[in-house]
Amino acid sequence: QPEPTPMQAQATAHWQEYAATGKKASLMIDPPRSSGLSSGS
Repeated sequence: QPEPTPMQAQATAHWQEYAATGKKASLMIDPPRSSGLSSGS
């Protein structure tokens, strides 16, 4: 396997950053039920 090109490495870094950001956003939007802040029931 040849080394990843700078473009491939950048794309991987972007995907990892996107995934981490998405996880943070989902945690902020959908807090744990234990908080009971936005539980419909």
